[in-house]
Amino acid sequence: KLNVRGPEGTAEMMVVFESKQEVEFKDNQELRCYVTELLTGEEILVIPVKLNVRSVFSKYRVLPQKGIAFGSLVYDSVKSRTFEIVNQGEFDFTFRIASISDRSRPPTSDEEEPPAEESADGTLKVGNFVVSPVTGSVGPNGEKQTITVTFTAEGQRTFRELLGISVSERDPLLDPRGLPYELTGESCVPGLLNDDFLQIFEEAAVLRKPPADPTELISNTFIEEERCFHFGPRLVKSRSEMRVKLVNPTKVAISVSLQVTNKTEGDAFEVLAPHKLSIPMHEHRYATVLFEPASLQTFTALFEALVEGGTDERSNRLTLELRGDGALPRISIDLGSRGQQEKQLDMESVIVGKEGTCEFSIRNHGILPATVKLSKLLPGDGSGEEVLKSFFFAHRGAELLLNSQEERRFEMVFRPKSPGKYLALLEVSVLHNEYEKSVLRFRGEGVLQDLTYEPNIRNGMQMPPVVLGGTQSMTFTVSNTTDSPLRFCVTGIEDKGHLSFSPSVGHLQPGASKQVKLTLYGKKVIAAAREFFTIEYRKIRYTEDEFYDWDDSMKEITWTEDGGETSLAQDPQDGDAELFASPQNHRRRKLKMVTKIKPEPAWEGIRNATVETSGEEEEGAKEEGGEKEEGVKKDDIKINYTVDYLRYTLVVEDGSWTPEQGLPPLLFAETMMYRERVHRLELKNPSTVPLHIDWKVLLPSGEEDSDPQSPFSVEPSSTDIGPDKQSTFTVRFAPVEVDHYERRIVGVIPNLDLRPQEEGGEQEGGTKEEADKAEGGGEEAAVKPPQDMPEFKVTGKSARPLCHVELEESDWLRGGRRPPTLETPGGKAIDPDSRVIEFESLGTKVRNTRHFFLMNPTNISYKFRWECEDGTGAAVAHLAKAFKCVHREGVVMSGRKTEIVFEYTPDTDTLLESFWRLHIPEHKISVPFILVGHVKEPRVFFDRTFCNFNSLLLNHRASHTVMLVNKEHIPFSFAFDGKTYGAEEVPPVVSISPTSGTVAPNSELPLTVQFMPKLEKMYNFNAVCSVKKKATRLAINIKGEGFDNHVSVVLEDESGQVVILPGSVNAIDFGEVHVNDWRRKVVSVTNKGKYPIEFEWLSQKHRLLTVKPERGRVLKGEKEEVQLAFHPASDARMINHAVVLHIVNGPRYTFDISASGRRPQLSFSSQLVDFGACFLYRQGVEPNVFVLRVVNEDTQDISYDVNFDNKPHLELDAPPTNLSPGAMEEIRIVFMPRDLREYREVIEFKVNGLYKVEVEVTGSGHECDVSLLNPGQFNLALGAIKVGTTTEKRVRLKNFSPVLARCSMAQSAARFEELGITLQPSDFSLKPKEVTEIDLSFNPQQRMLPFAEDLRLEVGGLLKTVMVISGSAVGVELKLETDMLFFGAVVAKSRTTRKVQLENVGDIGTKWRWASDLFAPDFSVEPTEGFLNPNDEVTLEFRFHPLQVHDDIRRDSVPLYVEGADALAMTVTGICVLQEPREDAIAFVTPVRRPLTIETPAIDNPTDLPWRLVPTVDHEYWSAPEIFEIPPGKSSSCPITYCPLLMTGGEDEADASTSQRPKVHTGSLFFPLPNGTAVLFKLEGQAKAPEEAGSIEKEVQCKASHREPLAVKNWMNRPQRFTVRIEPEPQGTTTLKGASYIDVPANAERTYTLSFHTFVEGSTSARVTFTSEETGEYVFYNVSFLAQATKILGSFDLRTQVRQPRELEINLANPLKETVTMAASCDSSDVILKSEYQLRESGETPCKIVYRPLLPDAGSTAKVTFSSTELGDFVFELKLVATPAGADKSMQMKASLGASHKGTFRFVHFLKAAATYQCHADDPAFSVPATISAPAATEETGVEVEVEVTFEPSKLGECNAKLTLESDEAGEYLCILNGHGLPPNPQGPFDVAGTLKLEFKNPFLEQESFELKTDSPAFSLKEESISVEGRTKHFIDISNSDKDAKGKLIVSAINANCPPWVYYLRGS
Repeated sequence: KLNVRGPEGTAEMMVVFESKQEVEFKDNQELRCYVTELLTGEEILVIPVKLNVRSVFSKYRVLPQKGIAFGSLVYDSVKSRTFEIVNQGEFDFTFRIASISDRSRPPTSDEEEPPAEESADGTLKVGNFVVSPVTGSVGPNGEKQTITVTFTAEGQRTFRELLGISVSERDPLLDPRGLPYELTGESCVPGLLNDDFLQIFEEAAVLRKPPADPTELISNTFIEEERCFHFGPRLVKSRSEMRVKLVNPTKVAISVSLQVTNKTEGDAFEVLAPHKLSIPMHEHRYATVLFEPASLQTFTALFEALVEGGTDERSNRLTLELRGDGALPRISIDLGSRGQQEKQLDMESVIVGKEGTCEFSIRNHGILPATVKLSKLLPGDGSGEEVLKSFFFAHRGAELLLNSQEERRFEMVFRPKSPGKYLALLEVSVLHNEYEKSVLRFRGEGVLQDLTYEPNIRNGMQMPPVVLGGTQSMTFTVSNTTDSPLRFCVTGIEDKGHLSFSPSVGHLQPGASKQVKLTLYGKKVIAAAREFFTIEYRKIRYTEDEFYDWDDSMKEITWTEDGGETSLAQDPQDGDAELFASPQNHRRRKLKMVTKIKPEPAWEGIRNATVETSGEEEEGAKEEGGEKEEGVKKDDIKINYTVDYLRYTLVVEDGSWTPEQGLPPLLFAETMMYRERVHRLELKNPSTVPLHIDWKVLLPSGEEDSDPQSPFSVEPSSTDIGPDKQSTFTVRFAPVEVDHYERRIVGVIPNLDLRPQEEGGEQEGGTKEEADKAEGGGEEAAVKPPQDMPEFKVTGKSARPLCHVELEESDWLRGGRRPPTLETPGGKAIDPDSRVIEFESLGTKVRNTRHFFLMNPTNISYKFRWECEDGTGAAVAHLAKAFKCVHREGVVMSGRKTEIVFEYTPDTDTLLESFWRLHIPEHKISVPFILVGHVKEPRVFFDRTFCNFNSLLLNHRASHTVMLVNKEHIPFSFAFDGKTYGAEEVPPVVSISPTSGTVAPNSELPLTVQFMPKLEKMYNFNAVCSVKKKATRLAINIKGEGFDNHVSVVLEDESGQVVILPGSVNAIDFGEVHVNDWRRKVVSVTNKGKYPIEFEWLSQKHRLLTVKPERGRVLKGEKEEVQLAFHPASDARMINHAVVLHIVNGPRYTFDISASGRRPQLSFSSQLVDFGACFLYRQGVEPNVFVLRVVNEDTQDISYDVNFDNKPHLELDAPPTNLSPGAMEEIRIVFMPRDLREYREVIEFKVNGLYKVEVEVTGSGHECDVSLLNPGQFNLALGAIKVGTTTEKRVRLKNFSPVLARCSMAQSAARFEELGITLQPSDFSLKPKEVTEIDLSFNPQQRMLPFAEDLRLEVGGLLKTVMVISGSAVGVELKLETDMLFFGAVVAKSRTTRKVQLENVGDIGTKWRWASDLFAPDFSVEPTEGFLNPNDEVTLEFRFHPLQVHDDIRRDSVPLYVEGADALAMTVTGICVLQEPREDAIAFVTPVRRPLTIETPAIDNPTDLPWRLVPTVDHEYWSAPEIFEIPPGKSSSCPITYCPLLMTGGEDEADASTSQRPKVHTGSLFFPLPNGTAVLFKLEGQAKAPEEAGSIEKEVQCKASHREPLAVKNWMNRPQRFTVRIEPEPQGTTTLKGASYIDVPANAERTYTLSFHTFVEGSTSARVTFTSEETGEYVFYNVSFLAQATKILGSFDLRTQVRQPRELEINLANPLKETVTMAASCDSSDVILKSEYQLRESGETPCKIVYRPLLPDAGSTAKVTFSSTELGDFVFELKLVATPAGADKSMQMKASLGASHKGTFRFVHFLKAAATYQCHADDPAFSVPATISAPAATEETGVEVEVEVTFEPSKLGECNAKLTLESDEAGEYLCILNGHGLPPNPQGPFDVAGTLKLEFKNPFLEQESFELKTDSPAFSLKEESISVEGRTKHFIDISNSDKDAKGKLIVSAINANCPPWVYYLRGS
């Protein structure tokens, strides 16, 4: 109030405007100034004050919106980006950027999140983001400020920060903390995929472990267990490549450096360029490794792919070993028994004309396939032609492929043409190995011999060794090759009683053969004897007519009585039997059989066809010593043999045993029944003949122990021991009853030491002397005294067990085969007496069964029970599934046994152990069992692991064949996973056939892989094949590229270029071409693809057309032009001649070629013009005209002139004309007949004035007569039809005149078309007397009144009415009252209505329908469809209900579809304006989330219609009825409910949580009225603090955790996260805690668990508040806990193996709100723990301790103490047990004899002090350092120590050993060494420049002699044999005389049975 004093007084009034929201007043007069009398207070004057004011907030925009995403960056890299703050308001504003990130959440990493820091230079550091500037001022009207954000990537994590951009004078209700602006970035550590080897080596085979067979070749295979890629054997100096797929799995690009470090001499391995690869994120590249061996040896290298900047040791590199062998193909040639010397094969003497054969074999004993080249036969003695005709070799000049270890046999045929000796040479060489070249020498002899031998004994006979007192026999066959009988006789053996022949004399008939048996009698000891005998033979003839075959082995039998001969019979089976008188002839005396040699038939010798002497004279001559006749021939034969006596020796270590000592007795320790003990003894046969021995077990009485349950046995019970060989015998004691046993075991050796005693006595103690060698004599060996049969005594004692398990022993535990990494139940030590049952499963998911018996040896039956000790739970569920005991319990009867069955069904190939125990309760027996499951990977694989189809044309198919190999003895089923190679596509790019099936045992199944690309891109599939029972999947990598022929074909001619498209016909017209002229067109073919293309032209030959070239090849990016030429030789024509351009494997282009040839001349279009019959000419009628065309087709000008005068009936205009070449002139000839008659005229043309051309013109005149055939149709009525329907009529017209009538109804048709009548045809021609049909179709499109129209026909220029047509049309016609509606201004979200009439003004009813969707969303119409009868109408109600303010809302031409008529259209428009709310707001006050309902002020309905209003509420906290009704002429109030979900701000602005809330909730309630207006109410609500959710009181125990569930409900329709706040926080050792937040789904309820723990007694009260992170709303509970006293103790059992850590976590609770440091200590050095543990505040901290013993410990206790001043001491007891460790690792090593394989055994040294380990391998084949030093382990993980192990085999085959490393302080390590000795590999080549000292090492343990030889004369040796001490080196001197020579040095062990060593030599 102001007082104005005095009449002229003045006063100033100040109006202050302050607004907290945007307001605009214009000419507002609500402010009034009231003037009153001071004394009376009477109002004198009211002065209105106009106010004009507008208040606005700061308007701004941030670009880009919402935030900046830096993406993924490499760690330690920096990237900057900017955003802009744009001022879109009218005033300056200041801004400030701050961090509003919620740092109360747990961090995403272990590192503590640093708080945001703002520096003095105006930058804000929040996390790893730096923002600058963070404050500033921005001008209005679009001014902007650029903000720079710098992100520093760090480590491997994701960074997210939230900035709040605060602008001055902004709307405080929007973003109280500032506009949220998110910054995100991810820091990535570059890495490489290094564990998915199926993907890394997609082009190779991948195995988890090496094959069990050490001799199996590993080629192109990666072994995961060794991390080694094996190239396998490769040809020396050949190049082999392997691609490694390097995959980048990270989100950033990586750079990878590649390197190969060769470990062996020479750079055999190399990484091909590039050596550095850049790989984008989630992509891959290939690194190619080259292997090129330079020599014959094993090469190793280390491949490394290092990621630059990679700090994660798990992914920053890919390291693997490379291994490959340099090899050459090798063969060996076996010449068989006939090959008496190397590379020479002596064939048998062959009679001329006959055929002899010999065989030899070639074997590929190398590891590479060998191509063997066999030369043609070459003569060896100069007589080339004769030799080539005598030898035949089927494979001469051939090349044969031999796979590894394959052998082929060959046959050489010898057919001598004449007598003599022959020598043929065959050269055998090996491709790619110039050192494997051999020349085989085949010697044959053609003979003319009467007597032949088989086998050929002329070169001598070698008898098998004969035991003294025994015999040996050999047989050979003699054959007569002549046409006369032969008599043969063996001489020279008369005084040799130890040799005999049978027969020794005999006859051989022509062509006959006989077997001769030579028998050697072992009468005395003879060493290396040699005997000679002679076979004499001659031709004979018989002197008597009766003769027969004879020899001295034929016998005859004579029966004698009293010495007289009675009968002659031959019964070879009854030679010595006596014949007794039969009962029928009992008086005859006894007869005796006498056997004699059958007498020889009489013969005489033949000499020059004259008789020589008889057989008796010849014998007499021999006896008298006379000369032999010249017809007798002789063959001298040599026999080599040995006779020795059998003896044996007992092999002992010191070799001190003598036969006099006999065999020592064997004493067996006490043995349980059904168990066994063994002793072994070894006997040697020192004689030169084989020894056979049979062992017998004798009772003390001397009888043989034939009881099948005899406790003693010898294995083998019977065997043969070769000369100078030895054999081991096992004496087994296996009792089945309780007793004390004694037996004698005797070895029976037939013919053992059968020397006479006197001979033995004479030679006793003497030495063996050699007798003088003489012809026919031998060597007698000095012998020792006779030897007795081997015999020894055995004794043993047995005991009875309570039970017996018939199960073979296993070395799983005792042999150190059990890996120490296998866990035991509860970490307990393994009982060393455990019985082991091992399973070996061939693949997975196979049920394997082991059967054995449990025997009860007692006399009482008892029960048994099997228990599994693996435990329960998910950790051992796989064991329960894999192992199963079929009979878990049962009863074993007394003295009986029961079968026990265990099953093993593995799911994986992991080694498994299951622990079981057999219980026999009656005897308190508990026997531990260990079930061990091994899985052997089935040898099923692909012969090739990838198919590279390279580039293939699209939609073309290529196929490869892959063999699925099964090397197992059982079949395996397989199935491909179609998803891995896109088999579900139609058609598929890759198809495999068959996709599933079964591969048979030991066979191969061909699989067809087909590739058909559909797109131009690279394809890469890994087709995965699952083989049933096989754990590892097989995969075929399929690569290929699809490409297409991109061809452009263009036709080029004088008119330009035309692009030709395939699939269409392209016309080429050469036009008219003069004869013998050329016209060409060019078709160009351009290759726009990546590969060359080929084309060819396909067409039938045409003499006028040539195509050059007809075929060709177009390179990439090039163009080839093809010429098409037309060359006519006559007036020929070519029409549409088809020519096809075919792109090979591409499209086809089709051309139709047309052309014609012509002669130059003047051409008349016609020389006979016949007008025919014509109508008489009438004035005004178009006359008959013919245009005569004259063309100059010549190359010269042509002139012509017409000599004709026009007549009334014929006229033409043809002045003299000169035509240039190609010019044409048209001459118009007009025929106008005027009379009914015939006309004929001749028009004469003069051409160039030299000759005439006559044109004849004929015609005739006639009257016109065309009319209806049926005159009754003159008046044609069509009737009244419906609009849109059709009726048809047909009339017939006839031409009664002889003239062709050309008729037209065009004029009438145009008129009738307006009436909807069509005439067909309207124009037509009628021949004379011809009738035609006229079709009339009446199809009215609109209503029509009745009509009648004439149909007039024009004929010859005259119009004639032919009929009258009448009809009418009735139809549909709808009419809108208006086609445009304007609604005017309507309030937004309200509606107004306009009505429009739709009327049917037609003749019939019809359906109608609006396209109502075109009105949406602002307009609508009702009804949208219906049916209208004629003259009926319907009211359409159009509504306008806009949603947004706009000054022009319209829908133009919305169609109304009418059935049977054209569509109508409607255009609607309107304006949408805002509605101002009412002044007074409706206020609501209620606690948050508690609903409150209030009614609005009344709303009046002044109309006489009820209103159904649809309220609209623009705030989610208010709700109103869906429909609100107001009766006509009345008013009603609408109820509205306020249920706030968020609290409003309080009056206390100091509360930060409430200061950011709005003071009130504001909303509006909108009622759109039917009259287009609306009612708008303002709504204001205040939401107070929530009510208590509940109160809880509980009694709990202290030092024990208590959990209290609290229900938390989410009242929002979206998920919420509630942070939990407990206040007041408990003090001291009391903790009340729970999760820091809880996530609750939308409109759901979740239980929150509150944990209470205290160390002291007392009462604790608190309030638990759940606050929404998003909204700040909260729910709270009041809780109270009363704590009571309790105790705490702890004891733990820790069992483990040595060096195997056993972890234990002890949870220590810290109830304090500060970190507590606990000091930890333990009185055992094997327990590893930290010195201090930090217990985090208000929670439990697991304190991990590790028990890792280094030495075995049977049992001890230790104490662990945790101490702190705040929480006191916590003491826990540990019970410690450490069991010895098994083998730490097994190593597979293989090397050839003479070579070595070095491997590395790696172990971890854990002792925190340096230690020295003693190294020892228990087999000399393995060598290791004597000691190895290990540094102190500074970390708990230990330090890795390497021990180099060298394997040098001394024998072929398996060689196993144990490597032991021992240290008193650090413990013992054990490694199983599995070696395999392989045959020696060739070595070299070695260059020999004059001389060479070649190093050779004796691989054997003992001294050995070696034979040296070369296969080339160019290389000579200083010595032919050497003797080298075991494991020592020797240098072999080699000399060379030819620098170009190549050869081999072959070193063969004389005594050892092993292949030779081969060294390739090369002259230099």
